[in-house]
Amino acid sequence: MEEIAKNESDSGSTFAKRLITGQAAEQYFRDSFADVDLSQGYKLHDTTKFGCGFDFKLLNENSAAYCGVEVKGLSDKSGNVVLTNKEYAVAGFLKERYFLFVVKNFREKPFHHLYQDPIKTLDFTKTEQKIIQTSWGVSV
Repeated sequence: MEEIAKNESDSGSTFAKRLITGQAAEQYFRDSFADVDLSQGYKLHDTTKFGCGFDFKLLNENSAAYCGVEVKGLSDKSGNVVLTNKEYAVAGFLKERYFLFVVKNFREKPFHHLYQDPIKTLDFTKTEQKIIQTSWGVSV
């Protein structure tokens, strides 16, 4: 039982750390949005629960135009950022209207970088994985 618990907690702890860092990064963005250059003329809408390929939608107050902002967080001053296939596809579709907002250095003092049109401006590498998922079902 101890071995099963250890294996479960090891795989879950990485996910839990990423979840906490991601939520902290989203809150950092909410808190600092007014100070970010792209905030001028846009109203912030939280879309974190919609699964639409970005975390925040910025609506232009004078037109129907909008931008998408995907927020990622890193514990250290540098590290890897991963976009889901959907995030990558939406970034490719929105182009200069898509922003990647990366909050770095949560361990010490957070700071951020903003990347407009990240598919064009950053060098992403595609990684494909085959995952075997085991589940147990029963008809009741």
